[in-house]
Amino acid sequence: MEFNNGMVDIGYYIVKPSSNTLKYQIGKVAVEIPINIYVNKEHFVTLFSTPLMIKELVIGYLLAEGIIKSINELTEVKIRNSGVYVTTNVDLSLRLKAAKMVKIVETACGSIEDFYRLLDRIDKPIVKSDYTINVKELISMIKELNKNSKIFNQCGAVHSAAIFYMGKLVAFAEDVGRHNATDKVIGASALNNIDFSKCVLIGTGRQPASMVLKVARVGIPILISIRGPIHSGVFAAQKTGITYITFTRGELRIYSHPERISLKPT
Repeated sequence: MEFNNGMVDIGYYIVKPSSNTLKYQIGKVAVEIPINIYVNKEHFVTLFSTPLMIKELVIGYLLAEGIIKSINELTEVKIRNSGVYVTTNVDLSLRLKAAKMVKIVETACGSIEDFYRLLDRIDKPIVKSDYTINVKELISMIKELNKNSKIFNQCGAVHSAAIFYMGKLVAFAEDVGRHNATDKVIGASALNNIDFSKCVLIGTGRQPASMVLKVARVGIPILISIRGPIHSGVFAAQKTGITYITFTRGELRIYSHPERISLKPT
């Protein structure tokens, strides 16, 4: 099957109830495929992703999940069909084991008390950047994100994410998964040696704690969601030192660390 920029042509019928008629046409549909990640020859995880920016996805995922501390710990990233084979110059066995335990708590057996107790163990901010930005710049960034969302504009069904360094767009990605889109822009920025401490990450998806922690692990100080807030995300942002903002119904709402947002004109 040929994928055209993360999309495929599919035939479908349009039903018009007013006239009780069917119309057949061809349209674009977003694609997802399994991406199997192997770390030092061992299978680690399978992600379902839009088949674009696969290398960036894998590097961003490993950084955002705390599996690698920096891109310098990688010696090779080889893509072979739906498998990505990562080789490192450090022993990651303990980090991989810890990551699997966190996933179990996040997705399965953890109670509400356990979940918030884990977040509450963060006793000091991870992100200490003093980077600030103007409200007008934030609005401009949101508009630029929307303008670049080509797959979404053609067929929907995907999320977009973007990283802006000092107000300039340096990474953009679309994916069927909001986590994947975030990992892709983190990976793309890391490959270009972007200083995360002076960045803003904007995503179209919800930002619960699992998403906020990805952003915190790489040191991005400002996170914007084009959705309403999730309490776990707000709590995680407060604990990790991230400025957490939502943009809905034409207004910005700042839920943590508002000192990074300036109301003064640029």
